[in-house]
Amino acid sequence: MGRFMRRFWAALILIWAVGAGQALAAKIPIKVVILTTFEVGADTGDMPGEFQHWAESYPLKKSAVVPGIERPVRYTADGVLGVVTGMRARPREAVAALISGDQFDVSHAYWIVAGIAGVDPRSGAIGSAAWARWVVDGDPT
Repeated sequence: MGRFMRRFWAALILIWAVGAGQALAAKIPIKVVILTTFEVGADTGDMPGEFQHWAESYPLKKSAVVPGIERPVRYTADGVLGVVTGMRARPREAVAALISGDQFDVSHAYWIVAGIAGVDPRSGAIGSAAWARWVVDGDPT
């Protein structure tokens, strides 16, 4: 390999390394990830679903598009990130997209899975809170 080609490849590797380092440094650190499965309309200003109360009450003012997640995610400057994952198999795809993406560093985040589900009326009332030890995707289609 000639001297020109060695310099060319060295320059190319240097450019790639600097770009990769900047991409890693540019990740937004996230302290808490809030996952919900649906929102009936807009994230704010209309009839609320699972996500709207989080978006408006916290408030999650900034938004970003993450490839692999159907809706834009919303976040705050102090490290709280809200995600509408979608239902059925979509939550695992959304979490995988979030973890493998280059926008947010969720490696040290606490995760909250906030969802609405039915309950046997003999066991709980409408609006009851329940904490689960496990989350199971019962319909992986």
